[in-house]
Amino acid sequence: MSHDQMPQPEINVQDIFANGDLEYTVVQTPSLTLHRIRLHQTTAENIEHYYQQFHIDQPPQVAKASLKRQCEFFIGRLAAKFSLLGLGEYSSFIIHKDHKGAPIWPPHITGSISHSMLSHSCGVAIATSLFNPATKGAPAASHPDQPRPMAKVMGIDIETTQHIDIFNNNPSMLNSLLSQQEYKFLKNVFKNMPEIYLILFSAKESLTKALYSKYQQLLYFKAMHCIAICPYTQTLTFYIPQLVAEQKIKVHFLRFEHEVLTFCCLES
Repeated sequence: MSHDQMPQPEINVQDIFANGDLEYTVVQTPSLTLHRIRLHQTTAENIEHYYQQFHIDQPPQVAKASLKRQCEFFIGRLAAKFSLLGLGEYSSFIIHKDHKGAPIWPPHITGSISHSMLSHSCGVAIATSLFNPATKGAPAASHPDQPRPMAKVMGIDIETTQHIDIFNNNPSMLNSLLSQQEYKFLKNVFKNMPEIYLILFSAKESLTKALYSKYQQLLYFKAMHCIAICPYTQTLTFYIPQLVAEQKIKVHFLRFEHEVLTFCCLES
């Protein structure tokens, strides 16, 4: 049984379309709707056509960049575009970046984007976004007695399973990813879950994005301590004393045949 066919807790995967080199899939989780774009081997001419077909703005620095950069930017922005479609009239909204490279979403909307390339013209991207009625200046609740929900921030990441061997075959790379305590803890997990290091890398990427959205700070991976993993609920638990003393944060992970996907939601 492939990972795409494996039973996963409360996850619904819906294929929307396959258009030439492109595939669009929606992955519905209890907390987030994830929009996944897969790009199969393509050409520079096709990518230029796709930018026009889907009305994706291409910044000058991307247009002058390599084909790989043009492809990864395109699939990321297309996934983000689809994620915004159900939230209002945002079909022409251009997602720019802040001084740290994080995407700037429309007012009262939070979101996250990630991409992973297999080659110069083949890769996958995911994006998610949601309306945050609790953000400053957002429209009030329709009923005066209705409590305003907590605003959320999130971080997501996707990695191709071909990257599993990068960590498994290069132990020195783990030095920048794991603390000694994490390494000892995960060494036993690795025996039954050989993709655990890739999952942990992805989880820390997601956590980095969520924490940056909340605190406007970038943390080193070693500042995030993985203290538990539950394969059944597909969650990793982190402890980050630098920012959230005594608070534990969960990051969810999904395993598919070709990708590992992680996501994290925090109250802002």
